[in-house]
Amino acid sequence: MQNTKNSALNKACLYLTVLGIFFFIYSKIWTHCAELGTHPIIVDIATAFFLCSLILKFVVSFNQIIETAFKNIILWIVLFVASVLYYLFSGSADMIYGALIGFVLQKDKPHELVRSTGYIALIFFIIQLVGFKMGFFYDLNVWTRTDDAFLVRKVREAIGYSHPNHATAYFSPVLIAAAYESAGPRKVFFTVIALLGYIDIYFLTGNRALFILLIAFLCEPLLRKLFKSNVSMFLSCVAYPFFCLISVCIAYIAPSPIGQVLNKLLSSRPEIWHSYICSGSVSAFGSSSLANYLMNDLNQPLDNSYIYILISAGWVFTLVLCVWFAVFLRQACDQNNESLWVIVVITMVYWLSESRFSIGVTVFYPLLFSFVLSNNSLEDNKF
Repeated sequence: MQNTKNSALNKACLYLTVLGIFFFIYSKIWTHCAELGTHPIIVDIATAFFLCSLILKFVVSFNQIIETAFKNIILWIVLFVASVLYYLFSGSADMIYGALIGFVLQKDKPHELVRSTGYIALIFFIIQLVGFKMGFFYDLNVWTRTDDAFLVRKVREAIGYSHPNHATAYFSPVLIAAAYESAGPRKVFFTVIALLGYIDIYFLTGNRALFILLIAFLCEPLLRKLFKSNVSMFLSCVAYPFFCLISVCIAYIAPSPIGQVLNKLLSSRPEIWHSYICSGSVSAFGSSSLANYLMNDLNQPLDNSYIYILISAGWVFTLVLCVWFAVFLRQACDQNNESLWVIVVITMVYWLSESRFSIGVTVFYPLLFSFVLSNNSLEDNKF
């Protein structure tokens, strides 16, 4: 009976922690504080709520956390310092938040984090959509897209997310939860809700990036076969470098005839990537001023996580991520976590089209940090 109570309390604290980070994220979305340069009190309230939820989860899980080996804690500290340096170079604190969440959730199984994130992402998306329609939330800009075939300017809504692409990004944890779940009612629920949500998002925002995410999701059966094949370990090592290299190659060939075809398909983004990659903007440790500009230039966003990190944090940190993700995916293979391997690869495909993503801070960054604290944290086949 006592174990049941502890388990229920632990799960409640996990949901509270995920709720805290989403409240913090959405408080910034609702107030547009990054774009306006303001600091509303609701952001302070959300920050305090998030930190309190972390502390509560730490207290509840303390007896398990103290069992963590000293060498694992040292490794976590080294990676945390790397995250602080990343923040200093890029201006993005997402990895710091992920490190803190990963530390308190180190004994929780991945499916619990993915599932809770899926549910809470859905709740906040509904609040966002209803709030926008009722006039509680607003957009800073009017977004349009010119249809070259008919020269028609289509009005696109961002439904309060500042940019149409962000609606896809912040709803994506629902689709990730669908991909992670094994066959059963939850998988059906998340899949149906995700598809309905993305149909709604497309007609409201005209966001094309969601098709890349949906195509990657439809490749789930193929990815599961690859995981069971003899090449899964090799793919784990080369996945992040491969997608990074593909992004850079597309940037370099943007002016060519083939590049122009890709440029049209990708809404002129390769031309923007080319202008940065070929102008000497890539350095060893990035540029904080350039990173801030790239993150807040909503009219010409990079829409590629690999290019964004390469420019904002530098090639040294990119190499660190190549090694980090390789070890992470190899451990998922070692512990036979097929679902985790699949959703990481799906997300890597999506990162080709999006530089801002809530999946990072709410799912992958916590897992990237928690797996270094526990030798079996990625083992998750009984749910």
